[in-house]
Amino acid sequence: MKRSTALFPATPLLVTLSLALAYPQAAQAADLQAKLVGVRMIWDKAPHNAFGDLVRWRGRFFATFREGKGHGSFDGKIRIISSADGERWQSEALLVHPDRDLRDSKLAITPDGRLMLVCGATKVSVTENRRLYVQTMVAFSRDGTRWGPLRFVTRPHRWLWRVTWFRNKAYGVSYADGGDPKKATELLVSDDGVEYRVLVPSLLDEGWPTEGTLRFDARGRCYCLQRRDRRGKYSNSAYLGVADPPYTDWRWRDLGIYVGGPDLIQSPSGEWLVCGRRLGPKGARTVLWQLDVSKGKLNELLELPSGGDTSYPRMLFVGEELWILYYSSHERKSKIYLARVLLAETEADR
Repeated sequence: MKRSTALFPATPLLVTLSLALAYPQAAQAADLQAKLVGVRMIWDKAPHNAFGDLVRWRGRFFATFREGKGHGSFDGKIRIISSADGERWQSEALLVHPDRDLRDSKLAITPDGRLMLVCGATKVSVTENRRLYVQTMVAFSRDGTRWGPLRFVTRPHRWLWRVTWFRNKAYGVSYADGGDPKKATELLVSDDGVEYRVLVPSLLDEGWPTEGTLRFDARGRCYCLQRRDRRGKYSNSAYLGVADPPYTDWRWRDLGIYVGGPDLIQSPSGEWLVCGRRLGPKGARTVLWQLDVSKGKLNELLELPSGGDTSYPRMLFVGEELWILYYSSHERKSKIYLARVLLAETEADR
């Protein structure tokens, strides 16, 4: 993609990761600015619609999210919808488990071309009105409408929050719910998306690391954006990790900012962007940051229309636009939104 001085084109940004001052330096990263082109509410049929994901598969956009009575209700179901253009959406499936609260559904595309769904499945005690433990379940589909059975892939009290396929293997970060005394995250890997083995038994153990997103660059380097909750002497700031194959030696850097429901993406031209929940004096907001991977710093670019119960975005580049699926309750109740953003270098960098 060529550089342009036109207003808000998608522009190249060449970066490499330098954690703990141990990585090779690359060309100076340009500072970016972001413009919100538009935002559309795409689903609000349930009392509470939240925790979504977005992929492009077989010429259509597929989104998934949880439907329930509320954020912490015990009745979570997983909705899958699709669209040809991102504007008109139709329901494809609704996945339900008889005795599990399903939430935080994520989508991935397997090497053999199937659509894969990953979700948390919490065992609840209705009589005691409490959650017992969480596990992770997966299901597969060849058309997005008909889905195979939901299958457990983690032991009780462990949550494989998102799966990323790379070179025919599925990778993900498993974290502990409140019932597991081991608060360290684990790096899991699988050949088929169903049977997982622990590649790194203690990936990050400072504070209470929870939701993690893995991304790989073209050279095979793996990056982990790791949410961390406050525990003991440790703060709730997010961490950034990096490892080269075989992904057993990780280096970490504290980003200094809390990021809830974190997503990380590298643009086709090399940009690194982060999106997630930011906490501030006015409450929670869903925010887009530029990530300076050489310094381990986040620079806020854009606050999306959001508030209250909000976050869990998924970013996707569609042509020169960055699409961001997220949920928010700033308009009376939690709904699913799709934002379109254009990025440009600042005038000083042109």
